[in-house]
Formats: sequence, C-alpha cells, structure tokens
Amino acid sequence: MYKKKSIVSFENFQMLDIRIGEVLLTEIIKKNLHKLTVNIGNRNITTICNLGENANKEEIIGKKICVLLNDKPNKIKGVYTQGSILKVENEFGKLIFLEPDTQDIKAGLKVY
Repeated sequence: MYKKKSIVSFENFQMLDIRIGEVLLTEIIKKNLHKLTVNIGNRNITTICNLGENANKEEIIGKKICVLLNDKPNKIKGVYTQGSILKVENEFGKLIFLEPDTQDIKAGLKVY
C-alpha cells in the first residue's frame, strides 16, 4: 500500500546526487547485510546493502545500480557508508535493485 509522503519542491529534488554505480565487490557482513564496493565513475565507494540471504555474489558483481551519494554518512556494523543503494519492492515483496543494465549506461552518470 502506498503511503503518501511530504511534498518536496523540484529544487529540493535537484539537491539529490543520484548516480549510476557499478558493483565491483561484495562481502557478507551479517546474514542479509553485504558490504559493497561500488565504482561511481571518478572513485570507488563503500556502502552496506540488505541483499537477502540467498544473494548470489556472481550475479551482483558487475551490476549497474542507482546510488544516492549525498545522504548523511552512516556507520553500520562497523562499516562507514558513503552512499545508499536505491531499490524497489517487487510484487512478491522482495527488494530488488533499480537496474540500468538494459542500456549502455556508464558508471558515474547522474540520474535526473
């Protein structure tokens, strides 16, 4: 069920720095939590992401994903995060990546 959020101005939306990232490495931190190293074009960042118990490392590495870069830095399970991975919940209740892999999109490009 959709829960309506507060209205934001277009100017506030433009303040979000959402970029395309490419997953380089993944490491299990705890059960569902993975530490990801993501190429965002000009540098690599580290972030934490809930990928579920059955995440397949081979399927994740090389994926292009959407990353919010200018959210408040956080420390999760001892790991300093440098961005948040954007995901959606599918019709089966599973969180999945927003995947720009279907087109030739380079890491580091800004999402508008």
